[in-house]
Amino acid sequence: MESRSEHSRHEGGQKAPQNTKDLDDVANRSDAEETGRLPSVLACPRRRYRIHESDDDLEGEGEVDHSKPDNAETSADDLDHIIDEGLNVDANEGGDDEYIHGPDNRKDAICTCCNRLESQIHTMERYRNLTNIYHRIHVLLPGKLLCLACWEFFGDNKRLRTPEEVQKFLNTVYLKEARLAGEGIICDHCKVVEGSPVCNDKKHRTNRELSQVLCYKCDLYYKDHNEHCSPNIIRSRQARIELQAAREAGRLVQCSNCYTVEGDSLLANKKKFHVNFKGDIMCPPCSTYYSEHVKQRDQQTMRHSNKRRLLKDSRQSDRQIICERCRVAESSSSCPSKHGVSRETGQILCQRCRVKVRQYDD
Repeated sequence: MESRSEHSRHEGGQKAPQNTKDLDDVANRSDAEETGRLPSVLACPRRRYRIHESDDDLEGEGEVDHSKPDNAETSADDLDHIIDEGLNVDANEGGDDEYIHGPDNRKDAICTCCNRLESQIHTMERYRNLTNIYHRIHVLLPGKLLCLACWEFFGDNKRLRTPEEVQKFLNTVYLKEARLAGEGIICDHCKVVEGSPVCNDKKHRTNRELSQVLCYKCDLYYKDHNEHCSPNIIRSRQARIELQAAREAGRLVQCSNCYTVEGDSLLANKKKFHVNFKGDIMCPPCSTYYSEHVKQRDQQTMRHSNKRRLLKDSRQSDRQIICERCRVAESSSSCPSKHGVSRETGQILCQRCRVKVRQYDD
């Protein structure tokens, strides 16, 4: 006498469901048969599968090969048995299999989640092992082919990626593929090429919030300020690189405001020139003046500063200093005090002439 389970198998053509999961699988397959559509794996008649007993076996260790012959078909019952046993399945290319997907009539399985083909994955560095190229089926998502990345995502989150997550994921994938192919990767904001001195040996990255490729500095600035950096900041980055290159090459470095050369003996402040936030090279006096007055030094102020440097240099060189108005020499009997530079006229004057200039201006 046949058992109830055997009787059910004869009547329905399927094995009796043993648990809630089996009931769901049977219901899903019945719906697919009624609509005339079977899962993509079941619709591929001459496709072979590589079966692994655990996730660790995906790396090639402990692999159990249950591949069918090239001319064999994978039935729904076979796939049910694989899923019931809790095994992971890789869709594997067969030598003489009938090609189904891809250009040029070549077999190229497509990922259900990100729509990438198997042929698009071999360029990725982590997929150099050919066993990781093949799409696979997760035990919780029967009948759906997934690439390794989407397969791992589904295993961690128990869901497929949303369209927005797929786009962000593909942006990162395309960036890595372009880097491996040797293509020039350009920042979408500052237009700097990856590998240039401005990058400081930092690789470009994909900003998933903006779906843009940004250099390290632009991406860091956006994360800190929630906005892109200004054009002035971009110019200042490039100016710093050019300033350092000029020093290393032995070229003269000039202040963009007063045109004083870096290292001039007349400069009271011997600090190196630097780049301000606008990308201009500034000497220490011009930089200090801008910090105090929030504007560049005008011509009169620069003349006063230059005269003071000349006066200081003349004293250090023991040269005679003469008033430009009364022609009296410094430290003479008629002028015991030291000469100075008038802020009003920018001239080297004795003390008496400076007093007269102030009184005249008042």
